[in-house]
Amino acid sequence: MPEFIAIGPPRTASTWLDKVLRGRVGLPAHKESDYFKRNYWRGESWYRGQFRDCPPNLPVMEVCPTYFPLPECRERIARDLPAVKLIVTLRDPVARAYSYYRMLRRMGWEKQTFEQAVARRKDLADCVRRPRERGDPDRGREPQLLALGQFPV
Repeated sequence: MPEFIAIGPPRTASTWLDKVLRGRVGLPAHKESDYFKRNYWRGESWYRGQFRDCPPNLPVMEVCPTYFPLPECRERIARDLPAVKLIVTLRDPVARAYSYYRMLRRMGWEKQTFEQAVARRKDLADCVRRPRERGDPDRGREPQLLALGQFPV
């Protein structure tokens, strides 16, 4: 099981982090197992299996930025891996939103201009909106809460 989890949020250099650490720590074959978000139903043995090929002499780690914004993921991590250390990468919100927009364009999922996409897409607009504007008084405060030892929210 991982000793460290890099939880993101998305578009904050998680792919770079995975590439830099690969071979220096034990990582699953695929960057994002999404266990605590999409694959929790598969159970702990499935999750443990994601790390079966990790070298025994290296610390074990997962990189999965989709865990960051979701309270249920944070609660599951805290309950199932209480000793795990979390790595949070951050980025300027506007640069992060634009990077996300460029990814959407590259994948063919967005055709409009950046301004039009921000006005239309909640996921893109949430990158730059203040937490209280998104309807969650604690959302966006995760780094401060982590520093205070109040994780999960």
